[in-house]
Amino acid sequence: MAVLLVLAAAACQREPSTAVPTVAVTRTVATPSSTTQAQTTSSPSEESAPGDRLVICLPEEPDSLYLYGEPGPAARAVMAAVFVQDFITLSYAAQPLGLEKVPSLEDGDAAVRLVQVDLGDRVVDANGEVVVLAGGERVRSADGTITEYNGTPLIMEQMVVDFVMKQRTWSDGKPVTADDSVYGFELDAHPDTPGDKWVTERTAAYLATGTLRTRWTGLPGFRHPGYATTFWRPAPRHLWHALSPQELLSAPLSSREPVGDGPFRIATWVPGEMIRLEKNPAYYRSSEGLPQVEEVTFLFQPDLNERLSGLLRGSCDIVPRDGLGRDLVPFFEEAQAAGLLAPIIRPGPQRVELLLGINSSPSYGDGVGRPDWFEDQRFREALALCINRPRIAEVITQSRSAVSDSYVPPEHPLHTGEIRRLPFDRAAANRILAELGYSDLNGNGILEEAPSGNPLAMTLLVPQDRSDWQMAEMIASDLSACGIQVSLQSMGEAAAGEEALIDPLHGRRFDLALVTSPAGVIPDCDRYASWQIPDSPAPPEPVSNLPVGRPPGTNLSGWSNATYDAICASALNALPGTESNTRDHQEAQRLYAQELPSIPLFLDPQTLVGRPHVLHLNNDPSAETDLWNLFAIDLGRQN
Repeated sequence: MAVLLVLAAAACQREPSTAVPTVAVTRTVATPSSTTQAQTTSSPSEESAPGDRLVICLPEEPDSLYLYGEPGPAARAVMAAVFVQDFITLSYAAQPLGLEKVPSLEDGDAAVRLVQVDLGDRVVDANGEVVVLAGGERVRSADGTITEYNGTPLIMEQMVVDFVMKQRTWSDGKPVTADDSVYGFELDAHPDTPGDKWVTERTAAYLATGTLRTRWTGLPGFRHPGYATTFWRPAPRHLWHALSPQELLSAPLSSREPVGDGPFRIATWVPGEMIRLEKNPAYYRSSEGLPQVEEVTFLFQPDLNERLSGLLRGSCDIVPRDGLGRDLVPFFEEAQAAGLLAPIIRPGPQRVELLLGINSSPSYGDGVGRPDWFEDQRFREALALCINRPRIAEVITQSRSAVSDSYVPPEHPLHTGEIRRLPFDRAAANRILAELGYSDLNGNGILEEAPSGNPLAMTLLVPQDRSDWQMAEMIASDLSACGIQVSLQSMGEAAAGEEALIDPLHGRRFDLALVTSPAGVIPDCDRYASWQIPDSPAPPEPVSNLPVGRPPGTNLSGWSNATYDAICASALNALPGTESNTRDHQEAQRLYAQELPSIPLFLDPQTLVGRPHVLHLNNDPSAETDLWNLFAIDLGRQN
């Protein structure tokens, strides 16, 4: 591996350098009507000691730091330093940073009230769509029944949530107010601002109710599972008001040099090279001695070896998780053993699973091209028992992750411990296959179906990653020991087939497939629901107000179970924090583990790596960025 050569070279240069190369800086001073540029030469502040300068190497340069743009990982990392994060997700639950607390139904700062609606009112109907009442719309009344609006007044539910900000200050000295949050909502809701409008379209009002207080009111009928975080990040109205939402997308004032309220402020940005931040004296937690360092420099280094060699030489203090795949775990363990690096490696939010073609496209499988093996739950169980999943997790993740039992991570507050866990048991797998009528009829080591003689021969689609191929080979070897022949095919190869008008996964044209999918704050039980089967005459969607970010067509296996559908629908309709929400999400997991619409393998390891002197790194798998706590990261000083 190329990075191991870097390690060997760096071992001969153990004395780290904390210097950051001097670079040419273009400093831009922007106003709504003019831009002035001056060329200067700059290096990190000579007033701060080396231990007060933090250097972070990013794989890419942010396109923009605009608050309501569409930030990628690099932009989110820098923005976590420039702006206060109102909420951060830790262990798959929202935690307040810039707000006093997370509102809840239990505490009363979130409530469901009853309101009367009538002709011409905007509401959310029983299918979760925004409609104007004109007659004939199907809506959910306050008692939970779905009725057809007939033109007379109707009582519906409406959510109201109150937020209280902590007292904060923009880096130019102006106070951050609730009106700035309202301005943020106005920008986010504007059609010229990119991004999902799912929540803003379902908002009846977002108002300032005090200097530091805001109130969100949803449209009648909108039961928002993310109600507790419907607070909009404040935007500096006093600086941006003269620019239109369209202009703000690219104006230097908002995209390159935004005034923030976070622990740091932008000092210089050299395109293609670096961004240097300096401590923000107006930061609301400065009296606590935060942030811990005087300066943060982000270097843009697309080449992975350059970032890793920078860590080993000492020209980088931190390399975030983006681009650090599971195949690098041995390298980091070796560097850690040599005392060069201090990686934090833990199961992340990306789950790896083996998809089964349970209900395939009508022109593929299920009796066309192959028998309908996967429809039988016992056959799926035999596959799971036959595959040595503990060994796969151990080898592929270097023992940094364990076998999954659900689509919900163990750290998630809604994960249930009362769930079926299938062991590796090849003898049990062979017994089930024999009971289902499969046997080796011709002595070639492959089981056949009696009396048809169809062999148990199938294809496994594999992503291009090297460790994915290693995993696929292990799965094929395990299944071969149970008399099942598995051929490997790259997903790119399969997608290029003449018959594949769309990719084989969404076209449901596969036998087995290795896939990786994200786990979120709201468990995605609907990934296996009937209404998510792509391009299928599935039953009408029984869920209203599905959570934002739920794309259609995620049930790639085509599995369908009416009981599971009803439980998942109930879970997604129940508001977080309620007894029914917890009960139904956990029951959906139990049914998933029993029925196996897919075979869960493990959670992909997630790595955040720093040098040994970097303190207080926090690699939480559910955080939007692993640099969320830059205000607390220290260089060699114990608190």
